[in-house]
Amino acid sequence: MLRLTNCKWLKRATAVALCVLFISAVFFSAACIFTGLNHTHDHNLPDGGCAACAQIAAAGSFLKQICAAGAVGIAAFGLVLGFVRLLELTCHTLAFCSPVRLKVKLNN
Repeated sequence: MLRLTNCKWLKRATAVALCVLFISAVFFSAACIFTGLNHTHDHNLPDGGCAACAQIAAAGSFLKQICAAGAVGIAAFGLVLGFVRLLELTCHTLAFCSPVRLKVKLNN
């Protein structure tokens, strides 16, 4: 039986697979939009819509959502990093750190 508690390679392989899937989804969505821009319109379908236009709209919506999520993630990372840096700067001025943390030798 395979134990999944200490499988670093499994975590790494899963992360790589998810990154590859994400990048391929973005790439194929963009390719779908670029290749379908000059399609011939066939609006004589039963519901009056064009299948190619619907696919292009879905791919565009997917890319907009991915870009918005990426922008929010980058902004959140920046805010957290700024907050941590601010705490790091105030740690030394407000004496939250111990002498051991500051690597000060104590005289006996």
